[in-house]
Amino acid sequence: MLSILRGFEERDQRVDLFISNYVYEKVYEGTHTAIGYKFALPRKKIFTWDQIGHFRLDQNLLMHSLCYRTDVLRESNLPMPPHTFYVDNIYAYVPLPRCKTMYYADIDLYRYFIGREGQSVNEATMVKRLDQQFRVTRIMMESYHLYSDVESSRLRSYMMGYFTMMMAICSVLTKLSNEDCADERLKTLWNDLKAYDERMYRRARYGVVGFFTNLRGRAGDKTTLGLYRLASKIFKFN
Repeated sequence: MLSILRGFEERDQRVDLFISNYVYEKVYEGTHTAIGYKFALPRKKIFTWDQIGHFRLDQNLLMHSLCYRTDVLRESNLPMPPHTFYVDNIYAYVPLPRCKTMYYADIDLYRYFIGREGQSVNEATMVKRLDQQFRVTRIMMESYHLYSDVESSRLRSYMMGYFTMMMAICSVLTKLSNEDCADERLKTLWNDLKAYDERMYRRARYGVVGFFTNLRGRAGDKTTLGLYRLASKIFKFN
């Protein structure tokens, strides 16, 4: 990674975002799952958002895969709420439109050790911190009117998919929560999204992911949580 970055400096080539792979290390299971971006991103070249491809559900650009230029982060003026987990989603979302040039190195750089009890992405811990998940998702929602603020259609499509995933997480964790006010808070969040940007609301709520994470009734809850458990086993995200 450092060798590639030094090469950019020597050739006076500005790269706003360096992207690499990361690996989920399930230490208690003795397994690991590499997350790469083949077919979604060009390799061995500097590129723009208009040159990216389609991202699968397991190919979101998370904090573990991103290295921004410092001036890009400073100019983004990231809204980082104090005493809040999951703000890495803000870091991996808000600066993207400011990145004009990217480079993807197909190397497994970041090792993400996951699966221990009490970890922030442990399911039980995430349910306890549902209010923080809502807080971060709302900040992301209010960062952009995606269909008017983001010029590149391909970047817009990617960011809409990422934001939809965040809304889906809020919906699933609400179904897992025993808090009396959780359902009402989720309803308020969806209503606020509709009022903020109806097009974003329709895409997040009535796309495939939004539809299956917001099924109603006891049977709907059972189906949603079953799909969530299946996705967790496949993609190893907690």
